[in-house]
Amino acid sequence: MTPNNDTPYSYAWVDLRAEPWVLTLPAIEPNRYSTSQWDDLWGFVLDNPGSVVDGNNGVTVMLAAPD
Repeated sequence: MTPNNDTPYSYAWVDLRAEPWVLTLPAIEPNRYSTSQWDDLWGFVLDNPGSVVDGNNGVTVMLAAPD
């Protein structure tokens, strides 16, 4: 990863045993870009919601543990 002064980076360990986790990305301006990459413990990409795939109207995604 390279330094990027205008991009926030954050990480979260999410416990899905009790209930799913829901993330809502709000609508953004048409000329802007947003993304949220979800990886598992081994670095496998589970989802990559954001403006490139889902458009700029916002999106709600849910991450749930298998049964």
